[in-house]
Amino acid sequence: NKLPLNFEKYYHGLNYHPIEYGFEQSTFGHIDYNVEKIKCLNFAGVVGNYPEHSIMGMRKRFLDLTRDICKRNNFSHEFLYNKRHKSIKEYSNSMLRSKITIDTPTNGGHISARLFEIPLHKSAIMVFEDEIYDDILEDGVNSIIIKRDFSDLEQRLRFYLTNDEGKIVLEEIINNAYNKFNEKHTIINRLEYMLKLSGV
Repeated sequence: NKLPLNFEKYYHGLNYHPIEYGFEQSTFGHIDYNVEKIKCLNFAGVVGNYPEHSIMGMRKRFLDLTRDICKRNNFSHEFLYNKRHKSIKEYSNSMLRSKITIDTPTNGGHISARLFEIPLHKSAIMVFEDEIYDDILEDGVNSIIIKRDFSDLEQRLRFYLTNDEGKIVLEEIINNAYNKFNEKHTIINRLEYMLKLSGV
């Protein structure tokens, strides 16, 4: 299992500025927001046997627990492990038709590209607690952030998927994320930031 990159170690003495991915609709072409959300939860990505407390080990536990909760509560879900969608359109539709999409840090401990793709598809971001999200996500406002021990996972899912008030809050979370990412995390925002750093 790869350890998170230590930028200070590799770029000691250099002025470095890591750049995140961006919220970019042109990647997916036309997105039909009228598509019915027929799935409660969605995930696609690499899952394997990793040390329990590694990022990838936590990802597997997160998904295993969520899948068990879905079965107990009859929550429809679509989890695609270790396979690629056949096309960008199929990948796009998997998020578009899901109320909640799960994301986790990458194997290297960084924010994934998917984090910026989920709100674009009007699906709610669900992650477990990690400091890498501190400047981007706010629990209950633009995302669902689960405790690292997952002790609140079932209660949170039941609230957002079965409770009338929770369903309203879920829609607010989705809209807040879309608006914030569209305002602050587009590719244009990233380019403007790079130009500012370069003094242009």
